[in-house]
Amino acid sequence: MPNRRSELFDRNLELARSLGSAALQGAHRHFYVAGAVPATPSTPRQVAVAWRSWVGEVMSGRWPELLNLYVHIPFCSHRCRYCVYYSLGDPPPCDVVAHLARLHAEIEFWASAVEGVRASTCYLGGGTPTFLDAVPLRSLLSHLRDAFPRKRGGEWCFECNPLTATEEKARLFEELDFNRVSFGVQSLRPEVLALANRGYQDLPAIERTFRMMQACRFCINVDLMYGLPGDTLEGAVASLERLLDLGPDHVTIYSLAAGTPWAEALETLKELPPVTALAEQMEPILQRAGYGQTRFGTAYTVSRLDSCPRDNRLLDESRIPEGGHMYNDMSNDAASLLGIGVSSRSVIPGHLRTRSLDSPVGDPFDPDAESLVSRPVTWREEKARFVTLQLDWTGHLDGSSYRGRFAEDLRVSFGGELDDLEYLGLIEPTKEGFRVVSPDPGVRFAVSAFFVEEDLVQSSGRKILEVAAGPHAFRLVLAPAGSGQELHHRAGAFGYYLLEADVQRGLRILEPLFARLFDRVVGCDGPSTLRELEQRLIERGDGLRLSTRSGRGLHGTSLRIVTCSESGR
Repeated sequence: MPNRRSELFDRNLELARSLGSAALQGAHRHFYVAGAVPATPSTPRQVAVAWRSWVGEVMSGRWPELLNLYVHIPFCSHRCRYCVYYSLGDPPPCDVVAHLARLHAEIEFWASAVEGVRASTCYLGGGTPTFLDAVPLRSLLSHLRDAFPRKRGGEWCFECNPLTATEEKARLFEELDFNRVSFGVQSLRPEVLALANRGYQDLPAIERTFRMMQACRFCINVDLMYGLPGDTLEGAVASLERLLDLGPDHVTIYSLAAGTPWAEALETLKELPPVTALAEQMEPILQRAGYGQTRFGTAYTVSRLDSCPRDNRLLDESRIPEGGHMYNDMSNDAASLLGIGVSSRSVIPGHLRTRSLDSPVGDPFDPDAESLVSRPVTWREEKARFVTLQLDWTGHLDGSSYRGRFAEDLRVSFGGELDDLEYLGLIEPTKEGFRVVSPDPGVRFAVSAFFVEEDLVQSSGRKILEVAAGPHAFRLVLAPAGSGQELHHRAGAFGYYLLEADVQRGLRILEPLFARLFDRVVGCDGPSTLRELEQRLIERGDGLRLSTRSGRGLHGTSLRIVTCSESGR
């Protein structure tokens, strides 16, 4: 037994170390949000059946009436270099019109699937919703309001960009009962913004946006990005301090995602102190300004203290009986999530978790097309998600909140795992439950992984392949098609993206040939995990004789496909 416990911990810790800074995002995100969770192609019509079953259970009192609504607008005036979400910069007007027609069709379809349940929250994200002109924006927001009756007391939020925010659009969101706005600033340093393709942004535009949103009494959140190329700890401190002068209700500071396909950004991450150093330097400044902070592994939030809040529409909603419900797409409560738009995720408690696949922006909505991937949700998985998310956020397990969610004691559900971790000295009992002893984020990741289903642990990790033929070679990372990562190629439930340093290495010839192999493997072999996909690609492709129609470059050359380690980058 002792050997098995130690071996499990060593394996989990080795995985955390191999992930590098990505492990700071936590086991919950790695295994359940962005990981290789086995899923099957599904149609909207099939998923709607599960939604209708859930509605019936809500009506009977089995589940609370908690529906989070997310709508994805995949358009921006400029696409930021760090972005990993599905979005298009400066799209042709015809694509915008076609995609809005698709969104309206989706709204109508999904509204009928959850008819009888009110939306507790709504989040209009992207992309940038304020990219839309006022007339089509009004049409979209009005359709949402009419299709999804609102349960008062919750957050209704939209994202915006200072470049495309106008007083007319702000008043439109106010008229249609939105109460919170979130917009990215990322940095106030021009040299940093220019490298990230945000050189259009300046302080006067940000100040103008604040005035517009404060006039409408929106609760204001601003995002900063720590770790962009050209950034420094001192520069990040100065940006945050200047933003506080404008009076936001919240500021969210993100450490640049380790999975971003931007080689220069990854180098910056290695050179800068961790985001916790920024939090420590800001502590006395925040106290003087009347703000507090909550720290996480790769991010932290700054919020106005209760003693000096700014009055806003969201506060008005929170004063309604049973009000105060905030949008959360990784919630630990029994809320559902209905995602509308390409790349969005949905959660149907007790039934399914689904993700909409990326697709050409002009494609119409087809309820019978396999445009989603989905998987059944077991109670064991729900419990593991709850535990890993608590550990990732706080390093503690709260036994009381767990019993409130599952009507079961932690030791009944996870007695073996808790015994193993206590034996190894990795956790200790507290009055409320347990806490991780070590402050090391890698250790916290390894502890959380004890609760994850073994098949997910076995199939996890970044699957990096090197593909070579003659003098041509490139490396790629296999990923689920709906992982939020910008993919170079997709087939079915899987795809891949090329490492930044390899994008230009002989790809005009070799990558299209590999893409055809990838399509055949996914279509014919039907792999359910990244590990299976990796194995089949190597089995089918390694040694394959290649040739190009013109006879140039790869004529008569054998393909080589091998697995690479993370350090091989």
